[in-house]
Amino acid sequence: MQNEFKESDTSYEVAVIGGGPAGLSAALVLGRTRRRTVVLNYGAPRNAPARNVHGFLTRDGTPPAEMRAIAREQISSYDSVSFHDARITAIESAGESGFLIRTPDGTLHARIVLLATGVIDRLPDLPGLAPLWESGASIFLCPFCHGWEVRDRPWALLAENPADVEWSLLLKSWSDDLIVFTNGAFEVPDDLQAKIGRAKILLEERPLRKLIASDTSSDTDIDAGQDSRKDNADTTLQAIELADGEQILREVLFVRTSQRQTDLVQSLELSLTDIGFVAVDAAMQTNLPGVYAAGDLTTPMQQALSAASDGARAAAMIHHRLSLE
Repeated sequence: MQNEFKESDTSYEVAVIGGGPAGLSAALVLGRTRRRTVVLNYGAPRNAPARNVHGFLTRDGTPPAEMRAIAREQISSYDSVSFHDARITAIESAGESGFLIRTPDGTLHARIVLLATGVIDRLPDLPGLAPLWESGASIFLCPFCHGWEVRDRPWALLAENPADVEWSLLLKSWSDDLIVFTNGAFEVPDDLQAKIGRAKILLEERPLRKLIASDTSSDTDIDAGQDSRKDNADTTLQAIELADGEQILREVLFVRTSQRQTDLVQSLELSLTDIGFVAVDAAMQTNLPGVYAAGDLTTPMQQALSAASDGARAAAMIHHRLSLE
């Protein structure tokens, strides 16, 4: 039986789920169109380990928390938008009137829901990787986002399949000193070995034991003289230890993580693409009428600027729909 919305519930035209670049960009556009909007956000952002946002015009090098704070301050000037920091326990149909959004603080109602939840990364199960990932100084997912700051250093790529091995060709413009580690998980075809060999990329197929970290003192220069950071103690990658005990010195590691949708998104049983992203049409709408999606949960092209663009586009399409209704 469907839940019916009651007049006493807090009601909005649009509920934006997620307070990252996609959600905040959508909230800005919706605020400017005078749509009564609530942004619901809870928990640490996906890019919590990242030191800075890069590739975002006029915001290159801005810390993510600072960027979100600036966005919230600017959005706050539009009185139709409010923020609610609470965990969402469920999103339920309210019939033709839209959706009920359950939180521990109470129930909200929205005519339209925009999902901007991002995705959850599954990090490789390798001893020593988790603390280095949390440090944000030497393990990365995206070379476009962070490659410049660690250019010309000894790089490594942890590959989980042959496609990852071929992806290593993308990294050569940042560092000529590159080794691909397969952790003994699969065999690399001869033609692929020859291809990366022509690019002077080394291949290490032996199993790994762990990552070795070193603590660097403050005033660590992560940008070869151009972008000094001052931290009390940065945990950085020093070497990769193989199962036989050999240690290979590396300072930077890129990983190709698998990803999954958040539990909330999974609960809605939305249609997914063949690689696990939420399927949307040209208007950024999912297969569930009234539910839109924007940002990393819809695409493997995951950068702050593209997520913000998706959020703005979804907001415009939502405004168009509400105007026609």
